[in-house]
Amino acid sequence: MNFIETFLVSEYKKANATNEKTITAMHSGNLGDIIYALPTCYLLNVNHIVLNIFEDPLSRGRELREKAAKALAPLLLAQKTLPKSAL
Repeated sequence: MNFIETFLVSEYKKANATNEKTITAMHSGNLGDIIYALPTCYLLNVNHIVLNIFEDPLSRGRELREKAAKALAPLLLAQKTLPKSAL
């Protein structure tokens, strides 16, 4: 078990996900920031994205709650280049 799997909340995969070389990106920003980053993920050939759940009252509005991240998972899996995502 690696470090990321230790804190894994949920993992989502497409049924036809292959075992090709994995290029992972991690994001802990707001939902809009994650959506805005998708074209960059595409250009960098990212095929696995990890959403870092983050809540801090001192962060001045920057947070990613578990419920919102789970709601975003279907959109991420709808991208043809992202067969996997994790929280």
